[in-house]
Amino acid sequence: MNRKAIIFGVDGLMMPPVKKALPEPRQQGYHVTLSLNVSAHGYVTLTWGCGAPGWRNHCLSVWRQTRYPQRFYNAGVTGARWDRKMTEHRYTRYGSLQNKVVVITGGASGIGADLVAAFRQQESRVHFLDIDMTAGSALAQARGACFHPVDVRNIAALREAINDIAAQEGRIDVLINNAARDDRTNTFTVEPEAWRESLAVNLDHQFFASQAVAALMQKGEGGNIILTSSTSFMKGRPGMSGYTTSKAAIVGLSQTLARELGPSGIRVNCIVPGAISTPRQQALWRTPESEKEIQAMQSLDITLEGRDVAAMALFVASDDDRGCTGGLFFIDAGIRLV
Repeated sequence: MNRKAIIFGVDGLMMPPVKKALPEPRQQGYHVTLSLNVSAHGYVTLTWGCGAPGWRNHCLSVWRQTRYPQRFYNAGVTGARWDRKMTEHRYTRYGSLQNKVVVITGGASGIGADLVAAFRQQESRVHFLDIDMTAGSALAQARGACFHPVDVRNIAALREAINDIAAQEGRIDVLINNAARDDRTNTFTVEPEAWRESLAVNLDHQFFASQAVAALMQKGEGGNIILTSSTSFMKGRPGMSGYTTSKAAIVGLSQTLARELGPSGIRVNCIVPGAISTPRQQALWRTPESEKEIQAMQSLDITLEGRDVAAMALFVASDDDRGCTGGLFFIDAGIRLV
């Protein structure tokens, strides 16, 4: 009996399938692994192996592609009992993040989903909170993370979820306040209820989650709290008064918390993303025309994605960043400079 590995599809472009017959291992109950890696030069390496005795790993270098070599999807393996190891992006490895208990708010989609994937790649113990049951459950299963269905606007439920995670894990090492919603509004039609709603979904939970986690961290060996702002408040983005007010306030909050919690061994830093392309942005607002406008405002001619924010979050959460607190870490391709 043969097993076949089939890889196809790079960045939406169909490639000729690569098939390699794999000999049957010598014993039953074998476990086969498949990994796909892309070098900095754009070469794809497909590696598979089996733990059964007498079965050697096989490696096949194939294809040189022209664009976005890090994006692979639609990888399938025919046959049973395969363990697929494939990621869209290989992040820098931080040994200090292994087995860290990481809590992420708004983790089911967009930047949050990239954060979940990035920290799971570090072998962190990831718990994420989100209101989206369908997306959250699917992501948890795909990434091996723990999903907690919570509306972060409900502060009592938010506090309960954080305490439950701490009781389950024994501690919380890293909190990433990511949940947000950048709705567009007309300044002259905003009513008090809508204003408070914007602050609740973008600002309030960042304080109360930090408050709850900091109280737990003070009882232990300290920890790491990351808040998320946005360059939108620095650019005066029209139609986003509630959102930009929240994001400006978060910068001030990060400074106060960093000063207040530092003596307890708790670092507090703020990540400041720029114009990040996410599925939500693409569905609602990103057009070819807006892409050109963004590129014109940025110093770097690149399209920022959620993985760029996740890469920064990994560094800020790691011990490599141990001397930094009260910092603002920009991922904006220089858009704030224009």
